[in-house]
Amino acid sequence: MNELILGVCKKDITPPVGARLFGYVDDLYSDSVHDALDATAFVLCQGDVKTVLISITLVCLEEDISDRIRNQISERLCIPYENITLACTHTHSGPAVYRMHSGWGDEREEEYIDTTLIPNTVSAAVEAYNNRTSVTMGYATGESYIGINRRELTSENKIILGQNPWGPYNPRMTVIAFRKPDGTPYANIIHFGMHGTCAGHNTEISQDWAGVMVRRMEALTGATTAFFNGPEGDVGPRLTNGRTTGICDVRYAEETGGRAAFDAMQIYNKIKLTDTPSLLVHFDTLRIPLNKRLTAEEATSRRDALMKVAKTAAERAQIKVYGDIIDSYATDYVDMEYSEIPQTVVKLGNIAFANYPYELFSEIGMRIQKEFPDMEILPLVCSNGHRGYFPTEDAAVRGGYEITMFNASLLQEHVHDADYRLVLESVRNIKNTK
Repeated sequence: MNELILGVCKKDITPPVGARLFGYVDDLYSDSVHDALDATAFVLCQGDVKTVLISITLVCLEEDISDRIRNQISERLCIPYENITLACTHTHSGPAVYRMHSGWGDEREEEYIDTTLIPNTVSAAVEAYNNRTSVTMGYATGESYIGINRRELTSENKIILGQNPWGPYNPRMTVIAFRKPDGTPYANIIHFGMHGTCAGHNTEISQDWAGVMVRRMEALTGATTAFFNGPEGDVGPRLTNGRTTGICDVRYAEETGGRAAFDAMQIYNKIKLTDTPSLLVHFDTLRIPLNKRLTAEEATSRRDALMKVAKTAAERAQIKVYGDIIDSYATDYVDMEYSEIPQTVVKLGNIAFANYPYELFSEIGMRIQKEFPDMEILPLVCSNGHRGYFPTEDAAVRGGYEITMFNASLLQEHVHDADYRLVLESVRNIKNTK
């Protein structure tokens, strides 16, 4: 087997103090930096196969930004565009680089995007490529209970963002260690699924809990470390305030990050066998069936009724999409049969990374994993763009914030068993990575 070559580089992407923040409300601006933000690039090569995995400590990226970064890296390194994955850690204490048009922020920090985010992320990939070395790899899995399902059902039969101890939650944490041939630690990856909402509406720039965990592991192992978020759409941190969002207090991130670091190091210390795994990359498009649009009359009726009672950002997003549906009948829009989701799968031996431009509900990841008992499937959410939440069908019945946002993401809603279709398509694509 050909040797596995890896290059790693971490670059600072912290915005200047005073930048607009994204994650909770509009017109929230930073007044200090609690911890710096960064982009960490992993360039993997084996024979003629080359791929790039980048962890970016931001909430999410719009697809045009992701495309610009991926295209520039592709041109600089002669690596296929489809082989490049940008995954955001989903911290809610970073700059506004995403627009929701529903009260959460209609503008983004364009100067920061152009002068800091894009050039520094591209530079991280280029420097990683130029600093490649032969490595071996090992991994281990364990459990962490720092998170909890956040879809709390109230006594009034309403879903709120709180703590739901009986809801789906995946405690699985995976740690991957890359070492040089002499055994020297070189780089680590931590994969786990949970929102970065510990700090709440604070005005300090921060990576939230994951940054604490990553910095602790780097200090203890001496190796560059990055976090890649997994299915976290319905999972938040299990905070001591009984919620999954802190209240303007970054100390919640420090508490949770410390617990996460302990769990990650316990898993890291179980890694014993290191080998040279095969590297495979496969790109395909997942196709999820769509319903036909509402009629203009039905969309008008629903919009007018909702406008009388709307209070939340999700409801404003739903009103907007009703308006878009109405407007679409004055254009040449033709109903689509499928929603198409581009997906890159990167296999490293028994590990498979699969990217999604969504915030998957945790159960979806567990259902995909169930189909591969001899592999470790690591879904990368908020990657190569962002299209909102992707819930399970049983959660959709209850409604709530994530469901309203999911239904407001397209002119045509997904079919009722969209989660089942996504699992089927994901399994197909992972199996076709040969």
